[in-house]
Amino acid sequence: MPNIPIHVTSARGWELLESELPEDLERLAREHKTLETQYGDAKLKSAGDLLRLIFLHAGADLALRQTVALMAESGGPKVSHVTLHKKMRLAAPLLRSLVTRLAGGGEVSPELWAGYEVIAVDASSFCGPGATTTEARVHLQLRLADLDILAAPCTRSCS
Repeated sequence: MPNIPIHVTSARGWELLESELPEDLERLAREHKTLETQYGDAKLKSAGDLLRLIFLHAGADLALRQTVALMAESGGPKVSHVTLHKKMRLAAPLLRSLVTRLAGGGEVSPELWAGYEVIAVDASSFCGPGATTTEARVHLQLRLADLDILAAPCTRSCS
């Protein structure tokens, strides 16, 4: 992928992202049951549309209602913010599979590191509006071989 900024709100930005996705994306979505519906009148029918909504929501830092409105304006599927929320909750296994494929998860398997697991660790702190100190901290451990979250305790009232 070229080293240029991608604007997830533009059609060109989506085309660049889509060109990097695996060709069997729809099969992966079916395998992970991401697009299954309880009733037969699903408005969100393709894995590409779901990913575009997720990337738009996360990449442009939009609220769910703004995300679905922008997608509908651009000619995409017209879904409710509740539908997007529910689909995003179901999409974790699909996203994990995609990231593993795109990042080449085999390069960090324990077999290649003398049995050691390669783990990424992050510690983030958060403050609310008007706060003078850190109000919460989140520590995350992520095993890179399979992208499993090992620990994510949150500590509140960090004075």
